[in-house]
Amino acid sequence: DLGCSSGLWSRHFSSQGLRVISLDLDQKALRVGQRIATGQGSSWPAYCQASAETLPLSDDTFDAIICLDMLDIVPNDRQAVEELFRVLKPGGQLLITVISKHRRQTWTKIAFAEHLRNYSRPELDALLKEAGFILSASITFYRRIGGLAREVGALSDRSGLGKIPGLNAAISLVLSSLTRLDTLLPEHSQDGGFGLSAYKP
Repeated sequence: DLGCSSGLWSRHFSSQGLRVISLDLDQKALRVGQRIATGQGSSWPAYCQASAETLPLSDDTFDAIICLDMLDIVPNDRQAVEELFRVLKPGGQLLITVISKHRRQTWTKIAFAEHLRNYSRPELDALLKEAGFILSASITFYRRIGGLAREVGALSDRSGLGKIPGLNAAISLVLSSLTRLDTLLPEHSQDGGFGLSAYKP
């Protein structure tokens, strides 16, 4: 889980019996995730501070990698994608999500202030293909309601509300429920983000 923050998705996959390595530059977020995992009595995920551009990992190590809303903030995104390709096993799967250039500007300057860039679908397609990935599927998300939910979640993290015991889970539940409402919107609704799945041949 590259760019895991405090490891919400890492803990989810660990709870399914997977051995997960959670990587992020933010040592404070990693400590929060470790405390939560320890409190749940689990030795997984394993948290590690690392840069996406120079992963301290061997070649052909992982069966799967998720990289959710992280590539937007990496100074050298091309190098980061090449590192993702390097550490995946042949046949390994990548799921990567980014914020779209065409997203609605609800509270963008607040919620996504740390983002260095956003992507069009052809730009991300090209970035992955140039690194050697074979694309297999795409998704869209963060439409009108989903975008608002994502931005509220970001504000919650920034304000520290998500650190209050019990509140983080409640916020996550509410935001995920709001995001599901996106399925009720017309297919042509403008997406705020998209994702691609790909594999290493």
